[in-house]
Amino acid sequence: MIPRPIYLKELEDYSDLYLLLGVVELELRQRIPSTLSRSDSHNKWFENFEFDTYPKYQISSALRRANGNPVGIESKLPFGFWVRLFRTKNFEMIWKGRISEVFPQLPKPDSQKTYQSLSKRLNRIHKLRNKIAHYELIKLRHQSQDIQDLIFLINVLGIEIQLNPKDL
Repeated sequence: MIPRPIYLKELEDYSDLYLLLGVVELELRQRIPSTLSRSDSHNKWFENFEFDTYPKYQISSALRRANGNPVGIESKLPFGFWVRLFRTKNFEMIWKGRISEVFPQLPKPDSQKTYQSLSKRLNRIHKLRNKIAHYELIKLRHQSQDIQDLIFLINVLGIEIQLNPKDL
Protein backbone atom coordinates (compact mmCIF):
# COMPACT_ATOMS: atom_id res chain seq x y z
CA MET A 1 0.00 0.00 0.00
CA ILE A 2 1.28 3.46 -0.90
CA PRO A 3 1.44 5.76 2.13
CA ARG A 4 -0.78 8.83 2.22
CA PRO A 5 1.19 11.88 1.05
CA ILE A 6 2.01 14.29 3.87
CA TYR A 7 0.61 17.29 1.99
CA LEU A 8 -2.97 15.94 1.85
CA LYS A 9 -3.80 17.35 5.30
CA GLU A 10 -2.66 20.82 4.21
CA LEU A 11 -4.75 20.55 1.06
CA GLU A 12 -7.81 19.64 3.12
CA ASP A 13 -7.23 22.66 5.35
CA TYR A 14 -6.71 24.81 2.25
CA SER A 15 -10.03 23.73 0.77
CA ASP A 16 -11.92 25.03 3.83
CA LEU A 17 -9.97 28.26 3.76
CA TYR A 18 -10.38 28.70 0.01
CA LEU A 19 -14.14 28.42 0.44
CA LEU A 20 -14.04 31.36 2.87
CA LEU A 21 -11.81 33.35 0.53
CA GLY A 22 -14.32 32.66 -2.23
CA VAL A 23 -17.10 34.09 -0.07
CA VAL A 24 -15.16 37.33 0.32
CA GLU A 25 -14.30 37.55 -3.39
CA LEU A 26 -17.82 36.83 -4.60
CA GLU A 27 -19.34 39.34 -2.19
CA LEU A 28 -16.89 42.04 -3.29
CA ARG A 29 -17.62 41.21 -6.92
CA GLN A 30 -21.34 41.79 -6.33
CA ARG A 31 -21.26 44.68 -3.88
CA ILE A 32 -18.60 46.95 -5.35
CA PRO A 33 -20.17 47.42 -8.82
CA SER A 34 -23.59 47.81 -7.22
CA THR A 35 -22.27 50.48 -4.86
CA LEU A 36 -20.22 52.33 -7.47
CA SER A 37 -22.96 52.33 -10.10
CA ARG A 38 -25.67 53.84 -7.89
CA SER A 39 -24.83 57.32 -9.09
CA ASP A 40 -24.86 56.21 -12.71
CA SER A 41 -27.51 54.09 -14.39
CA HIS A 42 -25.34 52.43 -17.05
CA ASN A 43 -23.34 49.24 -16.68
CA LYS A 44 -19.93 50.86 -16.97
CA TRP A 45 -19.48 51.52 -13.23
CA PHE A 46 -15.71 51.34 -13.75
CA GLU A 47 -15.63 54.42 -15.97
CA ASN A 48 -16.51 56.70 -13.06
CA PHE A 49 -13.05 56.43 -11.50
CA GLU A 50 -9.44 56.95 -12.42
CA PHE A 51 -7.58 53.72 -11.79
CA ASP A 52 -3.85 53.26 -11.82
CA THR A 53 -2.15 51.34 -14.62
CA TYR A 54 -2.67 47.74 -13.51
CA PRO A 55 -6.41 47.90 -12.72
CA LYS A 56 -6.93 49.82 -15.98
CA TYR A 57 -5.17 47.00 -17.81
CA GLN A 58 -7.32 44.40 -16.04
CA ILE A 59 -10.52 46.20 -17.03
CA SER A 60 -9.47 46.58 -20.66
CA SER A 61 -8.40 42.94 -20.78
CA ALA A 62 -11.72 41.81 -19.28
CA LEU A 63 -13.64 43.97 -21.77
CA ARG A 64 -11.63 42.53 -24.65
CA ARG A 65 -12.49 38.97 -23.53
CA ALA A 66 -16.14 40.02 -23.29
CA ASN A 67 -16.07 41.53 -26.81
CA GLY A 68 -16.56 45.02 -25.37
CA ASN A 69 -19.72 44.10 -23.46
CA PRO A 70 -19.51 45.45 -19.88
CA VAL A 71 -22.34 43.25 -18.60
CA GLY A 72 -20.87 40.61 -16.32
CA ILE A 73 -17.35 41.98 -16.54
CA GLU A 74 -17.06 41.54 -12.76
CA SER A 75 -16.59 37.80 -13.12
CA LYS A 76 -13.62 38.39 -15.42
CA LEU A 77 -11.73 40.56 -12.92
CA PRO A 78 -9.32 38.85 -10.51
CA PHE A 79 -9.42 39.11 -6.73
CA GLY A 80 -6.43 41.45 -6.81
CA PHE A 81 -8.48 43.97 -8.78
CA TRP A 82 -11.08 44.18 -6.02
CA VAL A 83 -8.45 44.42 -3.32
CA ARG A 84 -6.65 47.17 -5.20
CA LEU A 85 -9.79 49.32 -5.24
CA PHE A 86 -9.32 49.66 -1.48
CA ARG A 87 -5.86 51.19 -1.65
CA THR A 88 -5.38 53.92 0.91
CA LYS A 89 -5.41 56.68 -1.71
CA ASN A 90 -8.93 55.69 -2.82
CA PHE A 91 -10.63 56.51 0.48
CA GLU A 92 -11.59 60.11 -0.29
CA MET A 93 -12.11 59.66 -4.03
CA ILE A 94 -14.17 56.45 -4.00
CA TRP A 95 -15.14 55.15 -0.58
CA LYS A 96 -15.83 57.94 1.90
CA GLY A 97 -19.55 57.77 2.63
CA ARG A 98 -19.95 54.52 0.65
CA ILE A 99 -17.81 51.93 2.41
CA SER A 100 -20.65 50.77 4.64
CA GLU A 101 -22.58 49.70 1.53
CA VAL A 102 -19.89 47.10 0.88
CA PHE A 103 -19.02 46.38 4.53
CA PRO A 104 -22.25 47.04 6.47
CA GLN A 105 -20.85 45.81 9.80
CA LEU A 106 -17.64 47.85 9.65
CA PRO A 107 -17.28 49.96 12.82
CA LYS A 108 -16.61 53.67 12.18
CA PRO A 109 -16.79 53.32 8.38
CA ASP A 110 -15.98 56.97 7.67
CA SER A 111 -12.76 56.92 9.66
CA GLN A 112 -9.51 57.08 7.70
CA LYS A 113 -7.87 54.84 10.32
CA THR A 114 -10.60 52.18 9.95
CA TYR A 115 -10.25 52.33 6.18
CA GLN A 116 -6.46 51.92 6.35
CA SER A 117 -6.89 48.88 8.59
CA LEU A 118 -9.42 47.40 6.16
CA SER A 119 -7.05 48.00 3.25
CA LYS A 120 -4.20 46.22 5.07
CA ARG A 121 -6.41 43.26 5.94
CA LEU A 122 -7.56 42.92 2.34
CA ASN A 123 -3.94 42.96 1.16
CA ARG A 124 -2.97 40.26 3.65
CA ILE A 125 -5.81 37.94 2.65
CA HIS A 126 -4.96 38.54 -1.00
CA LYS A 127 -1.44 37.28 -0.26
CA LEU A 128 -2.91 34.34 1.65
CA ARG A 129 -5.21 33.58 -1.27
CA ASN A 130 -2.27 33.52 -3.66
CA LYS A 131 -0.27 31.22 -1.41
CA ILE A 132 -3.18 28.80 -1.28
CA ALA A 133 -4.03 29.07 -4.98
CA HIS A 134 -0.42 28.31 -5.90
CA TYR A 135 -0.04 25.49 -3.37
CA GLU A 136 2.63 27.21 -1.36
CA LEU A 137 2.46 24.79 1.51
CA ILE A 138 2.26 26.82 4.67
CA LYS A 139 1.24 25.73 8.10
CA LEU A 140 -2.09 27.32 8.94
CA ARG A 141 -2.80 28.28 12.51
CA HIS A 142 -6.22 29.43 13.61
CA GLN A 143 -4.72 32.28 15.62
CA SER A 144 -2.62 33.60 12.70
CA GLN A 145 -3.18 37.17 11.57
CA ASP A 146 -4.20 36.01 8.08
CA ILE A 147 -6.98 33.79 9.44
CA GLN A 148 -8.12 36.50 11.86
CA ASP A 149 -8.21 39.01 8.99
CA LEU A 150 -10.30 36.65 6.89
CA ILE A 151 -12.78 36.13 9.72
CA PHE A 152 -12.92 39.88 10.33
CA LEU A 153 -13.70 40.56 6.66
CA ILE A 154 -16.47 37.99 6.57
CA ASN A 155 -17.95 39.50 9.72
CA VAL A 156 -17.84 43.11 8.47
CA LEU A 157 -19.38 41.97 5.19
CA GLY A 158 -22.25 40.79 7.38
CA ILE A 159 -22.15 37.23 6.05
CA GLU A 160 -23.90 34.55 8.06
CA ILE A 161 -21.54 31.59 7.87
CA GLN A 162 -20.42 29.04 10.40
CA LEU A 163 -16.84 29.96 11.28
CA ASN A 164 -14.74 27.86 13.57
CA PRO A 165 -11.13 29.00 13.20
CA LYS A 166 -9.92 25.95 15.11
CA ASP A 167 -11.09 23.83 12.16
CA LEU A 168 -8.66 25.67 9.92
